[in-house]
Amino acid sequence: MNAVVHGWKFFVPLLLQHGVNIKGCKSATILVNSMNFEEIALVLVENGVNIDDVSGELALLQAATRGYTKIVSSLIKREVSVTKQNIESALLRSVENGNLEIAHMLIKVGVNIHGISGEMSFITAPKDGYKDIVITLLERDITVQEQSVTDAVQNALKNGFDEIASIIEKKMLQKA
Repeated sequence: MNAVVHGWKFFVPLLLQHGVNIKGCKSATILVNSMNFEEIALVLVENGVNIDDVSGELALLQAATRGYTKIVSSLIKREVSVTKQNIESALLRSVENGNLEIAHMLIKVGVNIHGISGEMSFITAPKDGYKDIVITLLERDITVQEQSVTDAVQNALKNGFDEIASIIEKKMLQKA
């Protein structure tokens, strides 16, 4: 579908209204190519493009990275199947890019926060003052190494987020 590749956002819905079948398209190509154009990607996801293969997984990762909240939400509602590694990567990328709503969505649907991506998110969030993410991870009883706690506290303090450092220290003392 050239309209997708070229970002012709007015033509894609028109083509769909006139019966173009996107379910049979090479979805890995069409959905991933559409990620350059948020509106088109959303239309495709909401109109049934196949997300049961690698395309859904890549789309979730790209949408989380780019901050496409509606697409992440639609993919989650459609129960996109993703590997543990990619959904954890989506969490880390959303935190790194300040897409806090997406990070919360991923945590809410059960992304494993006890792996390396959860730990990296825990270290990264304080640096940029993302108190809500820190609190959410702590409420979910994130398991992190002692050095990661130190790094998270130092990131918060170094960037003037004393309250976040205090929250982390207090929660970690309660665990001990």
